[in-house]
Amino acid sequence: MTLLDKLRERASHNLSKIYVEEWDETIYTTPLTCGEMTKLQKKHGDFFTKQTGEAMADLIILKALDADGNRMMTSEHKPLLMRERITVITSVAWAIVGSQTEGEEAKN
Repeated sequence: MTLLDKLRERASHNLSKIYVEEWDETIYTTPLTCGEMTKLQKKHGDFFTKQTGEAMADLIILKALDADGNRMMTSEHKPLLMRERITVITSVAWAIVGSQTEGEEAKN
């Protein structure tokens, strides 16, 4: 197996599970990639040091998946996320960022 094959396989098997109590919903996520981080930083400046509600909502939209690995949200969900309590959005966003270890399960 080549390195390219290994990287492809690794990318396709890294789902982590996050239970969001306030939504009574389990979301799945994959590790944040370099490309996704670049996309977030282009839109939100220094994403990790200047957390905003909008940046965290965009992270959730980008990374929230269902059990089959399909995106759960689109940009149409952003207004709803922006009306959610900041404690919930922060908790979900940091659970996504914190679920970078393969197979790790995060709860908020």
